[in-house]
Amino acid sequence: GVCSNAISPEDARVVSIDHGCGAHSEALIKAE
Repeated sequence: GVCSNAISPEDARVVSIDHGCGAHSEALIKAE
């Protein structure tokens, strides 16, 4: 997903399948 892109292409795919815009990406976005 779009949010996942903040991490990396690989993580983006994993996060997309699992939560889309949650967990990892959410933590990074909140930090910013």
